[in-house]
Amino acid sequence: MQGRGESFVATQAIYEPTSGALAYNPGDAVHEAVVASCDWVVLGENVEAVAGAAMSEPAHNASHAVWAAYAVSLGADASAADGLSRAQLIKATENAELHGQLAGKAGGTGAGG
Repeated sequence: MQGRGESFVATQAIYEPTSGALAYNPGDAVHEAVVASCDWVVLGENVEAVAGAAMSEPAHNASHAVWAAYAVSLGADASAADGLSRAQLIKATENAELHGQLAGKAGGTGAGG
């Protein structure tokens, strides 16, 4: 069970670059503050978003990867979230359209963006 802010999981062993110490094993929960502040913890490379985990809404200038992770934390399909632009992700999460726009983007929502 994830705690508040533990919205990510390590997908591989992650080592702290200065000391070389093992920081996270694959499957370990990674706090969103670590993902936001450590350049050696990279969303899409060595961590991924956890669907349904509590995550704070990102700043509007956050990266596409962070907005996609936020959408996934709200229950969106990860591949659908990756297929939208950052602007589309912001709009979809603000308007709570995740089930319509993100959950099964198969046909997509090409209009209005």
